[in-house]
Amino acid sequence: MEVLGTRFNVDAYHTDSTVRATLEEGSVQFNYQSNTGSKSLLLQPSQTIVYNRKNQSIVPNELNEKTLTSWKDNQIVLKNTSLTELLTIVSKRFNVKFNLKSSKLNDERFTGVFDSQQLITVLEHIKISSQIQYNMINDGSKTDGSITVELYK
Repeated sequence: MEVLGTRFNVDAYHTDSTVRATLEEGSVQFNYQSNTGSKSLLLQPSQTIVYNRKNQSIVPNELNEKTLTSWKDNQIVLKNTSLTELLTIVSKRFNVKFNLKSSKLNDERFTGVFDSQQLITVLEHIKISSQIQYNMINDGSKTDGSITVELYK
């Protein structure tokens, strides 16, 4: 990736199969490997792309740029965000692993802003807005300090 601007966000964890790049202003050239060789894409302001490492493809992302860059303002911003995407954000922010007890939970969507950076606040708002219950499990056996949260309805 070559940075040609000043305000951008890259979400690239070695455990994820995707790399997400969001540009707020300026420009960023995203260099990547495709099935047909090396390619590049110049991102425009307010544009987000997702690169899938496994199948070497680029797909547009429907998330609002503020949703993806709000971490720098110590916020979590949701705009019709799926539960899966919300849990990905929360998992990275708080070192939490989630266990969904029902696939129906994936149909839930959320809109709002969290200014508080406490896990319990986020979980309580999920509970109030969608009636999704949670159970925090900390059996002390995890060496990485993470906890697991079960979600169910």
